Amino acid sequence: MPAHRQLRPHGAGGGQAARVKPSENLPVRTLTERAARIAGLRSFETPTLEDIEQRRFQLWVLTLSLLLAVAVAAVLIAVFAFMLARMGVLS
Repeated sequence: MPAHRQLRPHGAGGGQAARVKPSENLPVRTLTERAARIAGLRSFETPTLEDIEQRRFQLWVLTLSLLLAVAVAAVLIAVFAFMLARMGVLS
């Protein structure tokens, strides 16, 4: 999406896009803040590097947790199927 085209929040303007036109006398940060307000954000704060690193760590923990959960589930299903096969339930 081009930098000058931002969408309004759901229900605002009947689904039409609101245009944020760059102006030569406005800095980029002001345009970003204006676009954020049009998108429904009350304020816009650039995250710090610490915030980004913390979020990255959270995503890694979530990813590894999900991977571990899927691996444990696969092992449990395999063991359960093996036990049923030994008991003669599955042929």
